[in-house]
Amino acid sequence: MAKLSFLSCCRALLQSNILYSPTQSWVTRKFILVSKSVKVGNRQFGIFGSFTTEISRKEQTTQLGKTPHNQNSLEAVRQSWLDFLQTVTTGPQGVGYLLGASVRVSYFTVMSLLGLKIVDNMNQLRKSKKRGISLELWRLIVGMLGECLTACRQDYSNIRYGYYKLPPLPTRRWNDILPATLDYLLDVRMVQARRRENRYREIPPLINSDFPEYYKRNFHFQTDGYLSEYSAKLYEFQVEVLFNGVADVMRRQALVPLFNYVHSHSIKHMKLLHVACGTGGILSDLAENYPQLRIVNLDLSPYYLREARRRHETYSNTYIRFVSGRAEELVFRDNSFDVLLNIYLFHELPPNVREQVAKEFFRVLKPGGMLIFVDSIQEGDRSDLNRLLQMFPQIYHEPYYPSYVKTDLKTLFESAGFRSANIYISWLTKVCVFYKP
Repeated sequence: MAKLSFLSCCRALLQSNILYSPTQSWVTRKFILVSKSVKVGNRQFGIFGSFTTEISRKEQTTQLGKTPHNQNSLEAVRQSWLDFLQTVTTGPQGVGYLLGASVRVSYFTVMSLLGLKIVDNMNQLRKSKKRGISLELWRLIVGMLGECLTACRQDYSNIRYGYYKLPPLPTRRWNDILPATLDYLLDVRMVQARRRENRYREIPPLINSDFPEYYKRNFHFQTDGYLSEYSAKLYEFQVEVLFNGVADVMRRQALVPLFNYVHSHSIKHMKLLHVACGTGGILSDLAENYPQLRIVNLDLSPYYLREARRRHETYSNTYIRFVSGRAEELVFRDNSFDVLLNIYLFHELPPNVREQVAKEFFRVLKPGGMLIFVDSIQEGDRSDLNRLLQMFPQIYHEPYYPSYVKTDLKTLFESAGFRSANIYISWLTKVCVFYKP
């Protein structure tokens, strides 16, 4: 009761203008919202010039409901926080989710700021030599927090509707998070050094050289690319820092179409193939919600597969397998799986390989099977984020990303034989559902 009373007071305070009006007035006086640019290494990028103009609210309707996108940064964050509180303060489960989400977002936002501070006292990310967070980063951070709150509200709504269970509190994984924190902070300078000098071929000597050329690089400028145990242990932490702690939240949107499919079919002998599973970011959610589901996880990196197996040893009673292999040459027979799940792969594939992978997906799915495709949003999905989509591949070394954001996914998969169904949007993530006739 005390927690609920406290949250009710917070909600009432935010609904009033006691804090908001003077804060907005002060920020308006101190920060004139004009278009700026960000310098990263020797490159100059424009950032969020759209904050300078009056942008109307854009409603995007998905299967999960309506999500307003408003670029008035302080107003958007305030409204997102109000909507979030209103959604979660409906019972004890909501309070638990609020606690977990707040700890997670706050922690990884702080890690993001520490990472920026370590990089030469942020000299690479501002024009002036004044100390402190620059105007560009202030706008970006505030805007991202608003988006995080909206994504969390969407996530909790799915939990309330019964699409999936409440995820465990982050305290359950502190034994992984704390060592990863130290490794991340030590690794930041090495990542920035590669970014500044555009070095992306610093991968370890390979015992097995049977990797495609497009794969042998430092994606995101991360140490060792995807080809070392060190990289595998650090990867999930780096992704959460990048997305301010809501990477898992966005991945979980894939469980909505899976719920609908499972409850209209028999799960007794159902098999799911998870292509490009990485270190298994969504595997715990799959195992906890569907312990009877037979899950086969495939990835090209043996190091990431070993880390995925280690992180999910507690699910030993669940049917989970790990297989090494390429997505464009799947090592399974035709018509083998009922569901195929693919998360954050296609933006790291060359265009011709994407076509091969789509055909392989179609081949291994059973007739009537479902493909759940999860990846970055594309140009036109969120017009207010188009500038960010242009910056991302240059700052994080994603050479195939510019072609991905322009790819017509519907045409790509229908050419492979699929029939398109629904599309879900959650901030920077897009979920597309396709069926094999």
